Amino acid sequence: SGSNALQINSDTQITGSLLVNTLSDATGSYFVTTDSTGLLSRSVITNLFGSGQFIQTGTLTASAGVSGSVTYSIANNLNAVTLADTSKITVTKGGVYNIQFSVQFDCSSGADTGYVWFKKNGSNMSDSASKVQMNNNTSQIMTVNILDTASAGDYYEVVWQNDGGHAQLLGESATGNIPGIPSVIT
Repeated sequence: SGSNALQINSDTQITGSLLVNTLSDATGSYFVTTDSTGLLSRSVITNLFGSGQFIQTGTLTASAGVSGSVTYSIANNLNAVTLADTSKITVTKGGVYNIQFSVQFDCSSGADTGYVWFKKNGSNMSDSASKVQMNNNTSQIMTVNILDTASAGDYYEVVWQNDGGHAQLLGESATGNIPGIPSVIT
């Protein structure tokens, strides 16, 4: 966009060095290879793709049959992805995203069935739900990932529900040499 901007509209092979300071409006396909020494700037790759990690360290509870969005207490490693309203993972660049979560279900007060699924822009995503059935005094990890094409400004939520009001998403504090266990990592 400036007088020093280089625009390439077709297949172009560049030999020698190419220094890219910013890549804010990158579109199209990119094939990046290393030179004979194997050098490749990490910043070129991270500027092309959005990423982020979202963690809930506390325990989440819900009434029977009432769905709710997972909220997060920590957001880190953010690049072109933000967190809005503690639950909306928002992409600032369009593209294909791999969204994955891990939740720790716990049933310490009765047997229950738990469900987790994805929403996009406030609407349930088709065929994105998973279910786990648990006996009393059991815990179970559920981990799922999806691929979805997003436009800039789209947001995703991880949503959960239980049938009997006994299942919770359990977060545990660090104990001894064992680190803390988040209830949810996305």
